[in-house]
Amino acid sequence: MNELQFRQSEAVGEFQLIILAVVSLLLVAVYIYLKFVYVKSHEVHEGVRVLSKTRLSQQSVVYELCTDDKKYVVLESKFGVIELHGETLIKEVEQIG
Repeated sequence: MNELQFRQSEAVGEFQLIILAVVSLLLVAVYIYLKFVYVKSHEVHEGVRVLSKTRLSQQSVVYELCTDDKKYVVLESKFGVIELHGETLIKEVEQIG
């Protein structure tokens, strides 16, 4: 009777391992989302942020770019990069896409 007897705590230990595994998987999922999905949708290169990217065909893409104070619409094709000015050019490109 002088000896202490402890109950087995395997069920509690297994539950803690399951919680640890779930939290670890959640952290890995958040890391992957931030690394690959969020960063690609919020690309910033030398102070220029990509607001939207619209593929018109296999060889041409329209980007909407933003700097600190201005927005630009740029057409990238196999012929190079062209900044689109005015509402008519932008509407024409939207109709093509």
